[in-house]
Amino acid sequence: MEENIKYQSKQDFGEWRGIPQFFGFPGELTTLLLNHVSSVFLKPKINKILFLSTAVAVATYISGDDDNTRAVRRTIIRYLVLCQTFVLRNISVQVRRRFPTLEAIEAANLMTSEERLIIEETTDEYTQFWIPSIWAEKLLCEARKNGKISSDPIAANISSRIDEFRIHLKNMILFDWIPIPLVYPQLVTFCVRLYFLVCLFTRQIVKSKEAALPVRIFMRGL
Repeated sequence: MEENIKYQSKQDFGEWRGIPQFFGFPGELTTLLLNHVSSVFLKPKINKILFLSTAVAVATYISGDDDNTRAVRRTIIRYLVLCQTFVLRNISVQVRRRFPTLEAIEAANLMTSEERLIIEETTDEYTQFWIPSIWAEKLLCEARKNGKISSDPIAANISSRIDEFRIHLKNMILFDWIPIPLVYPQLVTFCVRLYFLVCLFTRQIVKSKEAALPVRIFMRGL
């Protein structure tokens, strides 16, 4: 395998090829990071984090005007709100102050005492985030079995919306684990421009008449 490796000299890369490689890498890295962050916080992804389309689908396709059906629709949405609350408590100081404990969440009528006990029995903190979404999926299956949802494709569509909502919440947790300073794009831009300005003076080359060798103008002036 090592015999197939071709070692290239400086002449093989060509003159001035080092500048665009260094010049382009920070810009590409900045663009990649900004696009990665904007995929969560900018439209239309923000609607998926707020589960607006899921709420509309639940209200539209789970048909029925009786109290039981209304309770099913409200409970599914409540479970999604509870799942979102757990995630935001982990990444936002303001939400943590609003809901410092599970008892505070229960007092806000986002979950019952029985549900709180089930969540408290789960030792893994990050597993607790997704328990309400599992409850919402189970209610969706029961609604389909009871005929409150007209067909399997509609139930699968709502289920996929819930899964997509959970995936975006997971991405928010991942972004919180690796914070990106807001000044990073400005810092990279400044470093790239400074490097380019320095190269304008230090990499100007002319040929020497005596030895026919390239001489840097900047070094010759010194």
